[in-house]
Amino acid sequence: MYDPANNPMEPGRRNVSKVIRNEILKNEPLRESESSFRKFSYYVYAFFAIGFIMRFFHVSGAGFFLWTGFVLTLLLITMQLIEGYNKHMLGRSLLLGTIHFAIIYLFFRFQEWDTAVIVYVMCALLFIIGLVLYLITYKKLSVLVIIATLFLGTSVYLSVIPDHVFYYHINLTETFHTYTRQFDPWIWNNYAWMLYDDGEYNLALQANIMAMVLAKSLGYDQLASDYHYEVNEYMWPKSTILSEDEINKLDLLIN
Repeated sequence: MYDPANNPMEPGRRNVSKVIRNEILKNEPLRESESSFRKFSYYVYAFFAIGFIMRFFHVSGAGFFLWTGFVLTLLLITMQLIEGYNKHMLGRSLLLGTIHFAIIYLFFRFQEWDTAVIVYVMCALLFIIGLVLYLITYKKLSVLVIIATLFLGTSVYLSVIPDHVFYYHINLTETFHTYTRQFDPWIWNNYAWMLYDDGEYNLALQANIMAMVLAKSLGYDQLASDYHYEVNEYMWPKSTILSEDEINKLDLLIN
């Protein structure tokens, strides 16, 4: 087969062929590195996806997948930032970090941690800095920019959802959480306090009464007594839906 690189009569073409070949060899490690990161990220996403689904349906073992995904994500972010700095692709690495921090933010919301807001702020900062550096380097938008924007937008949307609304949808919906609604007074009590903290005193009282009644019906007398104390001391004084006589009827039910 004819190869201009081996034809001594065409030195110009030979030089061009060498340049192309050298460029391919030079970029080969970069492509291999990107492929390794991509495969590793698939494992991370798989752990988180399995963990989120199991946690949503209250399946035992969800914590293992979520925590493993969390640790692997931190490792992935660190490696990508080092790689991006060394190969002058820091903007790209920061945009990838935006995607990963958005997933971590969702993990923190599932865990009901107040520090989720810190993760949200870091996600936004990574996106802003990463976008600026990316545009300076590549002078154009790309699919990565669009994906990072979507993930950040999702985080913004989740950040404006009150804690008690988010908690309800992952623990107490009528469609997916029939068991917890009927047999888990602890979840009802947690939900009541989230409502209370968000100023929804009437709904908080109803949720706490539900927790109290469930605990009593399941034979957790001490737990029912504790919830009854919370109803009388915290929930009922700030609510407007039950009269004193109705509260006294609850006293008779528990005692």
